[in-house]
Amino acid sequence: MERLSSLLPTALRKHGLLEHASASQIVVIANTWLQKNVPSSMSLTAIKYTDGVLFLSAATSTALHMGSQKRGELLEYLHISCAGIVLRDICCMHQA
Repeated sequence: MERLSSLLPTALRKHGLLEHASASQIVVIANTWLQKNVPSSMSLTAIKYTDGVLFLSAATSTALHMGSQKRGELLEYLHISCAGIVLRDICCMHQA
């Protein structure tokens, strides 16, 4: 019997939902990592993943700077945790 984890991507792909599910997965995993590795006062949040780029939102310029500093660590962690999902870059932007 096949494992559920191997059947799910096939079913999602069949219905055109695999990209959306992968985007949601990477955002959730990134936010979990940020909660553990960035002080909560920084207000740094992963908000979306599209075309191989994860977008982080920073509430302050200090948070934006922290996002730039942690970018490499987060990218490395996500390459390991989200194998099979193409992640080329992380973009930090100031929340308007």
